[in-house]
Amino acid sequence: RKCLFFFVCCLGGNMEQKINPEENRELLKQMLEKMSHVPAPPDDAAELWNRLDIDLYYGSGGMLKPSASMLAKRKEALVPPAPSATAAGPSTSAAAFTDSPSTQAGHEAFQPSAEDLSTARAAASKKNYDTPWLSIPMGQTFPEAKVRVFLFGHVGSAPSFFTPMVKEIMKNPVIEALTVQPPGRGSRARETPLRNCAQTAEELVAAVPWLFNQKPFIMFGHSYGSALMYHTAITLQRKGMRMPSHMIISSRPPIDWVYEKPYHKMTDAGIIEFMKDGTPAAILADKGMMAIMMPLIRADYEANETCVPEAPPVLPVPFTLCTGGPTDKTTVDPPMSETTPGWARFTSCGEPAHHDLSGGHYWVNQSPGKEWLVDTIQQTAMGAVR
Repeated sequence: RKCLFFFVCCLGGNMEQKINPEENRELLKQMLEKMSHVPAPPDDAAELWNRLDIDLYYGSGGMLKPSASMLAKRKEALVPPAPSATAAGPSTSAAAFTDSPSTQAGHEAFQPSAEDLSTARAAASKKNYDTPWLSIPMGQTFPEAKVRVFLFGHVGSAPSFFTPMVKEIMKNPVIEALTVQPPGRGSRARETPLRNCAQTAEELVAAVPWLFNQKPFIMFGHSYGSALMYHTAITLQRKGMRMPSHMIISSRPPIDWVYEKPYHKMTDAGIIEFMKDGTPAAILADKGMMAIMMPLIRADYEANETCVPEAPPVLPVPFTLCTGGPTDKTTVDPPMSETTPGWARFTSCGEPAHHDLSGGHYWVNQSPGKEWLVDTIQQTAMGAVR
């Protein structure tokens, strides 16, 4: 390695290669896919690194990078020069916040505002991006990621439901996974749950607009989470914000589905009876725990069952649909494998793929579905990187 380092220094000083950003972007994309175990290089690598820099970086497992003085000279040579706000010098760890425009499926290139980037930089050093609306294991943010995944959970779920999945997803160093945490669950258990899906989406977007705008992202929603995810997307669209590059919809009828027997109008005993499919018997038998959880469960059911927009928009976002096999159903509605494909009417990006797996309604945390889902989320997220 010492010999290699000396060789790099010599090349850097005497054999500077021409930089081709277009070719670099394509090469970096390939390397990110083939060598995902190597930490992703800085966002400005395509503009400031040459081909040799990239080859040596990946050949050394991420150990060898161009020197700071060399990069400074290359920056000075760029035409036009960097804007003064950026030239003020964010730290190396904040390099990922200087996002270039990215073209997403179905819509124009999106450029985050200076205010969005500034807010994102400030929040990145704080636990969970300084918002109760998001949950990350240990609260540890990952601002260097090039793409985000937002996860939306089912009725009554807490962020801990997704924790095993989040840890697996983030083994890919390019991806940051964030679980959406509305009031009434997780660290917000003492807050009053929201009973309106559109309102929940509005408050989520209003709380962290800069986090959606800052860099490409995809979204995954399970059951009720699919409805909340859809409402979040139409809220982003209405406000002219960055749209998701992809939406993965799990185990819920389409957004215009009318529930014949709304669960939120049932008695507590009726709801508990319905929950026997997929909920551990020990939890249902714990009257104290159920008394604590029932307000959240009832509020989530109401939000899920009353969320049909007057004219549900068709989104310029590709969908992937997934269900948990023949046992993925409720007591009164058809199997999800029959109803979930109806979401195809709400995307303008072609017929979505439908994957009918196994495991019932909570298939997302069971093999082989959970392995398939982690792999699908990782691959889809990588496809959003520009």
